[in-house]
Amino acid sequence: MENQALGEVPSERLPVHFPHPIQVADCYQCGKCTAGCPVAMHMDVAPNQVVRLAQLGEWEKALQSRAIWECVGCQTCSTRCPKEVDCAGVMDALREAGFKVQTARGKDINKDLPTNRIWVGDSILLEDAKFVALTLTRAGVGIAAISRFCDGSGEKTNWIEIGTDHKLINSRPLTVEDIQNLPQIAPRDPSSCGSNGQSL
Repeated sequence: MENQALGEVPSERLPVHFPHPIQVADCYQCGKCTAGCPVAMHMDVAPNQVVRLAQLGEWEKALQSRAIWECVGCQTCSTRCPKEVDCAGVMDALREAGFKVQTARGKDINKDLPTNRIWVGDSILLEDAKFVALTLTRAGVGIAAISRFCDGSGEKTNWIEIGTDHKLINSRPLTVEDIQNLPQIAPRDPSSCGSNGQSL
C-alpha cells in the first residue's frame, strides 16, 4: 500500500486496526506526550513521532520501531495531549498489528504443568525474547529458560513459543535481573532435538 495520510485511507484498508476512533490528524506535534513519557529516553522513535508516522501512513516504519514495545501503557501521553489524541491507543494498535498470534491446545500430559520455557526462531532478536520473558515473569509466570528452536529456520524463523519443558519442572525460575542480564539466547540443545530436527 502506498503511503497515504490516515484521513485518505478507508478504514477497511488500514493495516492497523484502531479499536476506537483515534483522531491522529488532530496532533500538531507539540511534544507534550514525549515530554511526559517516563520511558521516552529509551525509545528509538519518540511518542509524538510515532503519531506522526500514523498521520503519514508510514506503517512499516511505525511497526518496526522499538518504541511501541518500550511503551508501558501508563496513559500519560494521552492524558497530557491538548487535542485529546490517544497516543497510548496508537501504541496499543501498533503492537497488536505487529504480532500474529496463533494458539493451539497443548498436549494433555502438560495441562496441569507450569509454563516454564520460551523457544524462539532464528530471526528473533535477543531484546525481543527478553521483552516477552520479562512480561511473563512480571505477570508471575516462572520462566526457567529461553532457547532457540531445534528447527528454528523456515516457517519458525519468526516464532516465539511458550510452553512446558519437563526437564525444567524443578528448576529455579529466572528473575527479572537474570533476564535483563542475559548476554545471548541459549543455543539449541541437541539432547532436546528429535532425529527429524523437531524440538521435543
